[in-house]
Amino acid sequence: MKATISFVTLSIIIKGIKMPKQVRKNTSATKLREERKLIVGAAKKASSSAVRISTALELPIQMVKGNKVVLQEADGTTRELKEVRQVKSNVNLAKGVKICLQPKD
Repeated sequence: MKATISFVTLSIIIKGIKMPKQVRKNTSATKLREERKLIVGAAKKASSSAVRISTALELPIQMVKGNKVVLQEADGTTRELKEVRQVKSNVNLAKGVKICLQPKD
């Protein structure tokens, strides 16, 4: 995979100039977007590889289609295992709230 670097990032690295806050926010958002693309691409490759291997070994594959869990057999037949319903949370969290996973004593 070829890595790309923007001119703004390159000039920051070379000159050591502090860029205005807005430019830094944009570059961090761009980095996050690029990271997300890389992760999504890796996940797609991994899932397609897993499907190919499972089909070759004649193993069934479980997947989520819409709001249903479906079992696809190696011969291509599918059957619905379970319906998944979306649950609305009773807790409203504001942006930036810290969540503690351990109960208070």
